[in-house]
Amino acid sequence: MRIFSAVISVVFLLGILAYGAGLRVNFTPSMPRGLYMLKGCGIKRGDYVAYCLPVSMLTIGRRYLKSGSCPSRLQPLLKIAAALPGDRIEFTAEGIYINEIYMENSSAKDTDRNGRELIRITGQATVPAGCALILAPHLDSFDSRYFGLVRLSDLEKVVPVFTEATLPESLISADGTLIDSLNN
Repeated sequence: MRIFSAVISVVFLLGILAYGAGLRVNFTPSMPRGLYMLKGCGIKRGDYVAYCLPVSMLTIGRRYLKSGSCPSRLQPLLKIAAALPGDRIEFTAEGIYINEIYMENSSAKDTDRNGRELIRITGQATVPAGCALILAPHLDSFDSRYFGLVRLSDLEKVVPVFTEATLPESLISADGTLIDSLNN
């Protein structure tokens, strides 16, 4: 029993040290599962970002997110900074356009997997200063298609350290198109 307790204590301590060193784990399917490292600010279009969603009835009542390290006690979302200040965005029934370029797999669903109604954002705008649109190239991703723009100051840049798939550091090309590397 003492050996088991010692092993658990060591694993727990290593977890705390890894977290303190900026390591984060993604368990969700919307982005490649694996280990990521916080890299601070200086976010560019196409960078991976971690985002702590504010507490809302949509996430807590529906249990979309597991418990985690965010101030809301939920796990952070791992997404891609798809649109930044000055970018033109349009939400349509087909999906999201950024600077008139269609983003693959960006259409919002009317209901979640349990048949509960989801918020559908429509319209067009220019991303204002201090804001960003975050997406993931997964049809079931819980991202800006449902909760809109987020504050840039709430995003933390992350880079993959070890993931289930080898992906480029940026999934968005210089012209703003979302590269669907997950299916290649």
